[in-house]
Amino acid sequence: MRKMPSVLPNFLVIGAGKAGTTSLHRWLGAHPQVFVTALKETNYFAYAAHALDPAGCISTASKPAFPIRGWDEYLTLFRRAASFDARGEVSPAYLAWPGVPERIAERIPGARLVAILRHPVDRAYSSFLMHSRDGREKRSFEEAVRQEIDETADLTLAYGQLNYLRIGLYDQHLSRFFRRVDAARIHVELYDDLVSNPAGLLRRIYRFLGVDETFVADLSTRLNPSGVPRSRLLAPLLRKSRVSNLARAFPVRAIVPRAERIVDRWRARHLVKPPLDPALRAALITRFSDDVRRLEIRLGRDLSAWLEG
Repeated sequence: MRKMPSVLPNFLVIGAGKAGTTSLHRWLGAHPQVFVTALKETNYFAYAAHALDPAGCISTASKPAFPIRGWDEYLTLFRRAASFDARGEVSPAYLAWPGVPERIAERIPGARLVAILRHPVDRAYSSFLMHSRDGREKRSFEEAVRQEIDETADLTLAYGQLNYLRIGLYDQHLSRFFRRVDAARIHVELYDDLVSNPAGLLRRIYRFLGVDETFVADLSTRLNPSGVPRSRLLAPLLRKSRVSNLARAFPVRAIVPRAERIVDRWRARHLVKPPLDPALRAALITRFSDDVRRLEIRLGRDLSAWLEG
């Protein structure tokens, strides 16, 4: 039997986490000309980069954190993608992970990259609430960021995702991609626009990917909401893994997206977001100010709202 030729992805959504990438994964996958892997967060290029780094934390990384570890296994995800104009995957860990731009440039040098960025402090706090929701985080937010600032946090936990501030140094991370990838193949959006005008944001991304920008996706549900459970009794049911398994329990694959929307709406009603202490927020904003100002220049956008306490 003749072996089918490999189909390479031609775009990646590289992050940032907690900036709407789960919703973007769903919306892109709904487009008839776009193929996205069913598995969100393959994290292949992050694993490949750190597998070569003896100083990395790959030896302690769990299989769920790096579900795809080999090139052939990665290509298998795209075996049905040949007829699609845009073929890609969504792995928010790529943005901040050292070595990823080099691995992408080596394996898929022509790929387009999409990044979506959120206010760095709000993103950090949302990530903290997500890990608290899923039972991975037991510290207070203040304790967690203090340990990260003092470099006393355990960097091996959850492949670095429990370090909330480092990921928000967006210009620092993007600069590594711009050194390796032609600027014309990097597209950056803001979470602010996803909230205020998601249809406009999608049109720009569709245009960047070279597909029909008039396609209208169902934008009625934002996926993977953050927060802490209203009740401890509900905590096990509100964890992402449990919710995803419940939604996928339906035997008819076509109704899985609808089932996931129903479950996410139910979950959102049972999660609350405790307010972030204004003094702590202001102090953390100061830590990001230099990077935000550089990002303003890189993107040509006014980000002064990100520097307001």
